[in-house]
Amino acid sequence: MKKDFEIDVKVDRVTISGDFELDSMALKDKINANSENWLYVSEQEYKLVRVLENGVFEHVAGLYKNPYRNSWRLDTSNHLEGEELNEIKSVIGLMKDAHFTRLDIAFTWCNSPYRNMAHRIYRFGASQSFFRSEDLLITGRAQQVETIYSGKRKSEQMIRYYDKLAEMRSRRKQLPEGVEQLERLEIQLRGSKTAEWISSCEKMLECFKLPKFGNVDNPQDRAMLLALENKIVSWNELAKATAAKFRKLIKENDGLDNSLSKLLLEKLEEKKNDISLEIIDFLNIVGIEK
Repeated sequence: MKKDFEIDVKVDRVTISGDFELDSMALKDKINANSENWLYVSEQEYKLVRVLENGVFEHVAGLYKNPYRNSWRLDTSNHLEGEELNEIKSVIGLMKDAHFTRLDIAFTWCNSPYRNMAHRIYRFGASQSFFRSEDLLITGRAQQVETIYSGKRKSEQMIRYYDKLAEMRSRRKQLPEGVEQLERLEIQLRGSKTAEWISSCEKMLECFKLPKFGNVDNPQDRAMLLALENKIVSWNELAKATAAKFRKLIKENDGLDNSLSKLLLEKLEEKKNDISLEIIDFLNIVGIEK
């Protein structure tokens, strides 16, 4: 039976960074002495794995040495419990100057009334990358856009919008029952933006819109907005005043539907206090001051 349209928001990823006062061999010995579930990949990488009932290994956390620096980062979920949480605490306990450096907030919705992967991200001044099914391991039956990045990977703020169902199929994961469409918007925050996560998410969500430029009344404006959207005309080809005019139209949602963005903002408002407590509780448990 098909599920109803649902929206959820949660913490998807937390990153803790710090140093180890150990050489590579001593670090390996120390981690292996404390755990059988941290797999040594290389001198620069370890993976915490979970063994599923079918014998498949699932990657639940990673420890990575930062290139060109003597520091490390631990990427994990705040939803780990029991022995897995103890595994995370044991590694953080080995770190010197461990601190909170990254937070990913994930908005997920299923069986929406909107066309799959039809929304776009309108952030002026931010780089944007589109990946179609033939470009990525995330594959689908049709060669359509399945992942969009807005912002650089190492920037303080980045958005990733993708077809979650296509990703699950590519990884041979069991698909949720009654779900015919599943999309996700991940907002990645680094540095000072982790402390401002609510306002940062609000600003990012305001940029997430469904283009309907065919509905613009003025035919010249309609033609130009469609040309910009389809990359027939690039922004840098426009005169400064003309570019400012069309940016204003986009910000004012002329020919754009922001109804899903409003629903995501409502869900954020509903759950922001619970999420804030989750973050604080997790950092307290692993011994990190926010």
